[in-house]
Amino acid sequence: MDTAPRADASNSLAHTLHSLLSCMRCIAQQPMSARHRLMHAVWLGVMRLAPRPLAAALVSLRFRRAELWQPLRRRASAWTARLRGQTAARAE
Repeated sequence: MDTAPRADASNSLAHTLHSLLSCMRCIAQQPMSARHRLMHAVWLGVMRLAPRPLAAALVSLRFRRAELWQPLRRRASAWTARLRGQTAARAE
């Protein structure tokens, strides 16, 4: 009976848990609010547990989020400006 795959899986799990604990220790030492600590812990946990291609896509998405949200923000801004214009016209 070969136990090598189980040993590899066990080492991988131990490595994953060790790296997650290291991340959590680092976050705990940083001066930030509890909410920010939680958000960083979730982000790092997801990054550590995700397969590499998914983690790479998530990192790319995080750094491009401003560019991706910009069209939606412009539409929302135009819509609220129209509403303000309609409200101002009714008040006159």
